[in-house]
Amino acid sequence: MGWAFQRGLLAPLLPILTFMMGMLLVVGPPALVPSPKLATLVIFALFIAYNVVLSRWLNLKSRLENAWSMAKVWHLLPGFFIGALPVSVAYMGLFMKNELPEFKGMTVSVALLILATVSWEELWFRGMCLELAASRYTKIGATVIFAVIFAALHVLNPKIDLLVDGVPLFLAGYALGACYFAFNSIWAPIGMHFANNSIQALFGQSTEPRTFLFVIPLLLIAIGFTAVIRKSSL
Repeated sequence: MGWAFQRGLLAPLLPILTFMMGMLLVVGPPALVPSPKLATLVIFALFIAYNVVLSRWLNLKSRLENAWSMAKVWHLLPGFFIGALPVSVAYMGLFMKNELPEFKGMTVSVALLILATVSWEELWFRGMCLELAASRYTKIGATVIFAVIFAALHVLNPKIDLLVDGVPLFLAGYALGACYFAFNSIWAPIGMHFANNSIQALFGQSTEPRTFLFVIPLLLIAIGFTAVIRKSSL
């Protein structure tokens, strides 16, 4: 059945359809589970299961096993350092202008909650749906498509104005997707995403300062990852 559906009329749209199905996993648990923290853990577990099911149904099991290999857990570290660069440079710019927010710190429980949140987001955006898109189009094409979706979905956040934040969000989504393919690992983009979100949390903020100093390092990272992907495809 999975093979037939992949070859049918909806085949070009299958990556988007499977991604949109994941939306149910995002909106369901918060409505059913009273605790936001527990809901986050439930969403995380559901996306693990969802990706496993997709990998088997769409003949992507070998790709999942490769990208999720425990031998690649160490990719969290380079991912973290790469992800920390844009937001750190942005905060350094605020420091130079005496506009740095007050340092709030972070508890272990908050750090683990952030890790769980960015993990399920990466399993959604950079999981088997992205792999499927890469098999339908190209790695770069899939990365661009999911970067657009990543930016567009932030319209649901009332604190975000896509007219102002659209380009930085697109670059962030693109860099994370390109990171996945450059490392051939889910762990690297998780590390990137966790670095960004945890550093902004240290200053009590829910979004990073999307200034010029945030965008430029992010753009350079995206270009670097793109070069790695193109070279590996030769």
